[in-house]
Amino acid sequence: MYFLFAEEEFIIYTGFYRIQIECRGNMREFTDRLEEMEATLPVSIAEERFEPAVVSVGSFLLGYCVHLAKALRAKCGLPAFALVDRGGELVHAYNIKWTPDKGKLYFDARGITDRSDLFIEPFQGLPDLKETALDTVLETVPQWTFMEDEVSDAMVRWFVENYTDIWRMKENKDSPID
Repeated sequence: MYFLFAEEEFIIYTGFYRIQIECRGNMREFTDRLEEMEATLPVSIAEERFEPAVVSVGSFLLGYCVHLAKALRAKCGLPAFALVDRGGELVHAYNIKWTPDKGKLYFDARGITDRSDLFIEPFQGLPDLKETALDTVLETVPQWTFMEDEVSDAMVRWFVENYTDIWRMKENKDSPID
């Protein structure tokens, strides 16, 4: 876990938030750097011929965030939420843990942070974002929109198995939450 001292308070962040901070607001550079972290999974994306699926860390910030939020809810018991725009479109799915002082820890593909401004930075410029329960959003979208299949399941398994440490806040813990 990393701490920054700014404006008389600590900023908590883990995992890929370090890269986001290094990019100093340049979201194009940030997402490009996440896209470079990739793997080829042994899952075919076409039944008639073997075309392995290529997955990147960036896929979970802009794309497979719903699957990841659902996986973290199932694995860790973290409530899943969504940012939606004024038209009700899902922008990003993530998980939250409330702290004893009534603060929030945001969990997504970048790791954990307690700073809402750092969490929301990739989505700035989108008007009137609001937070709502992920299940509420999923009730209003067509079933096929966030279709889960063998490829998406393999992607989530790859990400959770290879990057679980980004959700740990204490050393030597089996659980990614305190």
